[in-house]
Amino acid sequence: MSEESVSQKLPKNVDLLSDFPVASFDLWKEKLTQDLKGIPYEKLLSRTYEGIDLKPIYTIDDLTNIPFSNDLPGSGSFVRGDRINKEKICAWKHAQEVLDHSKKQLTQKEADSNAIHLTLSRDNLLNINSNIAENEFSISNYENFRSLFNSVDFRKTDIYINAGLSQTQILNNFKKLIGDENREFSCLRGSIESAPLSLLAQYGGLTQPVSEIIAEMGSSFEFIKTNNIELKTIGIQAVVSQNAGASVVEELAFAISEAVEYLNLFHKAGFEPEQILSMMKFTFGTGGNFFMEIAKLRSARMLWRNICDKFEIAPTQSRMSIHSINSSVNKTIFDPYVNMLRSTTETFASIAGGADIITVLPFDKVYKNPDNLGQRIAKNTHVILEEEAHVNSVIDPAGGSYYVENLTKEIAEKSWELFQFIEQNGGYLVNLQNGKLQEMVEETVKKRRADFNKRKSVLVGTNMYANPKETIQSDLLSNKPNNVNLSGQTDIQFLEKAKPFKEFRLASNFEKLRLNFEEFCKSKNEKSKMLLATMGQLKDFKARADFSRAFFEPVGFEILYPNGFDTTEQLFDTIGENNPEVVVICSTDDKYPEIVPEITAKIKQKDISPVVVLAGYPKDKIEEYKRYGIDEFIYLGADVFEINSRILKAIGVEL
Repeated sequence: MSEESVSQKLPKNVDLLSDFPVASFDLWKEKLTQDLKGIPYEKLLSRTYEGIDLKPIYTIDDLTNIPFSNDLPGSGSFVRGDRINKEKICAWKHAQEVLDHSKKQLTQKEADSNAIHLTLSRDNLLNINSNIAENEFSISNYENFRSLFNSVDFRKTDIYINAGLSQTQILNNFKKLIGDENREFSCLRGSIESAPLSLLAQYGGLTQPVSEIIAEMGSSFEFIKTNNIELKTIGIQAVVSQNAGASVVEELAFAISEAVEYLNLFHKAGFEPEQILSMMKFTFGTGGNFFMEIAKLRSARMLWRNICDKFEIAPTQSRMSIHSINSSVNKTIFDPYVNMLRSTTETFASIAGGADIITVLPFDKVYKNPDNLGQRIAKNTHVILEEEAHVNSVIDPAGGSYYVENLTKEIAEKSWELFQFIEQNGGYLVNLQNGKLQEMVEETVKKRRADFNKRKSVLVGTNMYANPKETIQSDLLSNKPNNVNLSGQTDIQFLEKAKPFKEFRLASNFEKLRLNFEEFCKSKNEKSKMLLATMGQLKDFKARADFSRAFFEPVGFEILYPNGFDTTEQLFDTIGENNPEVVVICSTDDKYPEIVPEITAKIKQKDISPVVVLAGYPKDKIEEYKRYGIDEFIYLGADVFEINSRILKAIGVEL
């Protein structure tokens, strides 16, 4: 067909709106109900740990009641950030982590980065100098310090350090180091922050009274002002509650409440709020819920703007400095390379949410000191997102999204409500020391754990799609977490005490279960086998056999999946050949009344004792099947962790 004939058939004016009318919400709702065969729309709402009901569809109508939807960057609520300079649209600092106990000197490549995030050891943070060995890095040792930072050009590289209880020594070390090199001290940028309240929450004790720490921090303000350096010195480490399993609302409310506690403490020490605000830096953990994390950072700026309004502080003095670090909650030991994907999406969420500083943790940090590969991938995550994905080229990429804007509003409202509750009940420090904040997080953790055990939430490679052939050394779990409760140590005198937040990882229970199973298999020099008793034709057993395999793979069983048995005699020939420790009967509910009694009776006759599991949960037959000899039932919504635990105990695994 010629171009001329085609052009003659096309109308001169194309009106897409009339040809394709806008589908109303009611039409979408009707189509959803139709496709889901009558399931009511209300059943599609899902409730988050924050108490937010998520809808399956959001439309432009959902923006009507959002007061900040027309805010511009650099104005109003600051929900869209404050980057209005074209050259700094979405620039962030690549603050890669350096562990003080694993580094004696920064390499040239690390020194050439635009930011360095030095993570101090617990004993350095808490000024427990008696616990620091001679061969370990100590912030009080200038030679250690000089060796570590000797290659860093402070004019190009920002420094971010959580200094623990005392900034004085670190500030003096930097002044001496820069002075020795005949440079201006004012070139130092970043943060050298004290975070005593966060440390109290993380470790459960402080070796100095809060009032003394506040007084020393006040002296640091004067030091910084006198030397004309751009440093944040007050740290709010919200990542502590994030890594304890807190919801987004809890993390935000605790962070804002902690910041207000500092404002009040410094006010008592004679400082005005305007003096304090410019010194604050917030460090949030970024978890795996992509849109929730974007909305969290947007909400944080709104909440902080609200706080500043209450203190009558001008917008120009109220900029919120946000540092984002990957959460450890969703990181895994088994199938650890998936951690790379998790960290990448979390970093993307941090950028889209408007973080100023981002630390990407190495994928292998969860179980060992990161090696060169882990560190390199972490560092390059920034580069790929910036140089290849160009995510630094857009201001507030989530702005205008019906879903994200609503989520931002809901998070902000619920966080503000919780913040007010904390303030009305004595404030952050009181609620931390009486354990109320910890109780809130523990309740959230219970819900997270229950959902994970039932696979309502999934970590690939751990509770779903696990690789049963993967093995790992059990001593990887023997490392003590950084937030060990020290309050029981008699050689350390704590002058402030609180119940510490417990570090929480979703995968930890499953990992321990699997490692114990590995040790059991090693002790008997063979892998324990599980046989799927696939009875009947493929259509009879496939769905339940596939489900059963996925149900037990997280433990590490060698799973035998035959093509199907026509008779129980064939099944028992296979049982005799393989001697499985678990047999899972897979077929239809209609066939079970016939085959369950026959299979269980033959097991008893042959005097073999595998654990017998039924794939399915026929409610009216449960007690009857138990009497026949069925030990466990597996079904959608069953507790994968508990059932696997009981089966492992039954075959002799010590848990």
